[in-house]
Amino acid sequence: MVQPRQCHAEIKQALRSDRSYEKAIEFKPDYHEAWTNRGNTLANLERFGEAIDSYDKAIGIKADYSEAWYNKAFALRKSGQNTAAIAAYDKALEHKPDMHQAWYNRGVALADEKLYPEAIASYDKTLQLRQNASEVWNKRGTAQAQIGQFEAAIDSWDKALAIEPNDSETWYNRGLGLANLKRFYEAITSWDKTVELQPDNIEAWYNRAVALKKIKRFAEAIDSFDRIIALEPNDPNLYYQKAGAYALEAQAASGNNCPESLETNTSNAIENLERAIELNPKKYLKMCQNDSKLHTLREDVRFLALFQGKQ
Repeated sequence: MVQPRQCHAEIKQALRSDRSYEKAIEFKPDYHEAWTNRGNTLANLERFGEAIDSYDKAIGIKADYSEAWYNKAFALRKSGQNTAAIAAYDKALEHKPDMHQAWYNRGVALADEKLYPEAIASYDKTLQLRQNASEVWNKRGTAQAQIGQFEAAIDSWDKALAIEPNDSETWYNRGLGLANLKRFYEAITSWDKTVELQPDNIEAWYNRAVALKKIKRFAEAIDSFDRIIALEPNDPNLYYQKAGAYALEAQAASGNNCPESLETNTSNAIENLERAIELNPKKYLKMCQNDSKLHTLREDVRFLALFQGKQ
């Protein structure tokens, strides 16, 4: 029979080798760290049900083993069991209250369940333990925005950016918060930073274009739509939105008695409407009929021709 001291040494050696958990469990079936390592390996293979079973074995041996509770929570989240994951994070924190990763991921799980005030409270606990965690400030801001606390959310995002100024996601979220407060100039500045850091961020280009339309900077809005069309050339909504910007430019030209600009923008608007209708006739023919932004175009024979034979 192997002596306990020798057994412990062989377990330590097994933990350094491939599939070490199997060897360790063979030597000592009640070795909780081996069961946890087995769970970790299975989780890395996305075999989450088996991983959870292994973590349960570890917890059955050592009920206060916070690492097993934490890793079990991860596997539960990955398998879509968010409520059970939150309970597992609670157990991990019961045994190790200063585990900042557990507070953070608990917050993420709560936010996934739309329990935003509870998520914010978890992020606050994380920040008490790890104040300079930019990703936590970002998530906190997102949760605050979800319950309409946009000023507080912007403050959280500003704190995140003070720590990590090149995080394109935070700049993007900050833009959304500012737009919700109708602070469009500042929102555009945030999205400018987003696309500087991430030039293929379609959502940032799109929201930037919409905000530019709202403040009547139509040429810049059109340029933003063109940036997205280069990435998504078969999205009819982009052509429709771009047509709307040209139509608003045409409306401004009509009011300012600029016939040349009126003609150019009308032609461009109709050309883009034609492309939108070509890609999705049913939806965009109906929208063209009902969209008040297009009233400047309605008497133009080219606009009327869009409907011929397509009703």
